[in-house]
Amino acid sequence: MAAQDELKAVFAELDRSTDRALAGLARVRSDARLERPQLPSPLVPMIAEGGLVLALAATLVHLGFSAGN
Repeated sequence: MAAQDELKAVFAELDRSTDRALAGLARVRSDARLERPQLPSPLVPMIAEGGLVLALAATLVHLGFSAGN
């Protein structure tokens, strides 16, 4: 019985410690306000996407010519 009472006290302290940690995390999350960085121009993603499409097309064309030889 003594061991059971001792374990009960350990788990109770663990429960309180966990509650304090979760409360601290909730406080940090509520205080943190993340702002999305602004892009220099709205065209930047479109230019990057276009470059990726051109690179993919060039790779496919190159693979097509390599398979034909």
